[in-house]
Amino acid sequence: MKLKHILEVDKGFEFLKNKIVDKTLCDGCGICAEVCDRIKISDGLPELVEPCLLDLGSTECGKRGLCVDNCPKWEERRGFELLKETIIDEGLCTGCAACAAFCERIELVDGVPTPVKDCIMLLDAVQCGEYGLCYDHCSARLPPRDELETRIFGCVREDELLGVYRNIFSAKAIDPEILKLCQDGGIVSSILAYGLENEIFEGVIVTRGTAGDRWKPEPVVLVTPEEIASAAGTIYSVSPSIMGLGEVIKNTELTKIAVVGTPCQMKATRNIQEHLFKKAEDIDITT
Repeated sequence: MKLKHILEVDKGFEFLKNKIVDKTLCDGCGICAEVCDRIKISDGLPELVEPCLLDLGSTECGKRGLCVDNCPKWEERRGFELLKETIIDEGLCTGCAACAAFCERIELVDGVPTPVKDCIMLLDAVQCGEYGLCYDHCSARLPPRDELETRIFGCVREDELLGVYRNIFSAKAIDPEILKLCQDGGIVSSILAYGLENEIFEGVIVTRGTAGDRWKPEPVVLVTPEEIASAAGTIYSVSPSIMGLGEVIKNTELTKIAVVGTPCQMKATRNIQEHLFKKAEDIDITT
């Protein structure tokens, strides 16, 4: 289930079955069967009688499927409730904290997103959009990878192992302080230091161990080249890195920001750019 969701194969009737029917949320209203002649109601529950159009590559049902988009039970699930049922309860949460970074009603408790106040969408707020920023920002949700890459890079990867790239180089840092602390060649640290020295970035968000415990990571914001070496190296532990982005945007005047993280954290950052920063032309994010 986890791999399928990450690859975003789960859609159409399969999505309806996994997220609504199998979770006993379906009340047998029959709307899904009304909008799709490949579904019938059997013993009060939807049943697929012919292959789902989305599985056949059709685009006439949209991205998720008319059966899902018209389901009243799906429409009722918004905000943190939607995030919890489709991401957290399914074991898909990566602990990146993209949900909590821009919502004061969510905190990480033992690494798990947890509501500390009623979801603002339950109060009929509109600033969270249709599904809620916590869900929109989540790295484990849609959109499909191809759509995201087309939006960011203007093309879709041809080599599925390496993704989209212009050139590939092998390199090594020359700063002795970075080389003493880095995991491999220290290239990321060198690029960050260069970016700060030359005002390409005003600040960089990285992960480093807390005082006295390197294996308990926390996001930090660095603003001088001299600080970069303190975060060199890899920490093999889950980090709520996107909280750092939230802190920078909410509490500083920095606008040119570099973010270092894992692929899931980068996808969350791209989602945030698309949903929250879309109209903020003065914010420049480099990942």
